[in-house]
Amino acid sequence: MKKFITIEGIDGVGKSTISKKLAENMGAEFIQTPYFKKHAEKDCEDKFSYYLDDLIQLKSILKEELKEKTIICDRYIHSTIAYQGNYIEPKLIMDKYDLLIPDLTVYLTVDEKTRLARLKIRETQYNFVNELDHDYVHLKHVSSNFNKMKDMMIIDTSTKTIDQVVKIIQEAI
Repeated sequence: MKKFITIEGIDGVGKSTISKKLAENMGAEFIQTPYFKKHAEKDCEDKFSYYLDDLIQLKSILKEELKEKTIICDRYIHSTIAYQGNYIEPKLIMDKYDLLIPDLTVYLTVDEKTRLARLKIRETQYNFVNELDHDYVHLKHVSSNFNKMKDMMIIDTSTKTIDQVVKIIQEAI
């Protein structure tokens, strides 16, 4: 079986960019869990159940893909927990629902000034502003939940290039 690597963090830290580059460098399969956007309009208390259900459905796809290739996943259970309210240890959820346990989970961080600059570029490029990206109270809560999690490699992307971050992750794998 190949490796299952997950990349986590709030929007603007570089998750998607780094995940794609890492997958490209390793000849791995890139999976972006689009489920977060799919359920954005649901009631807050229902979101966790919807996201969790999507991850349970994704499990069979991941198991099949891992037979052939390493998988780099942009968001997984850690984001589901961090964004959806009260903190629960990810391992408890993975065990309870028999979700795949990542070989490595990377939590990317960034200083707020850099994050906002990156978001501005993305918002200009796609002509779309996600209000949650600017909800500082919510993001502080999300970051607090991420910071409680164990067994994650933490990388501050504030002053590192994409290639530097990818190299750090590859060396850890």
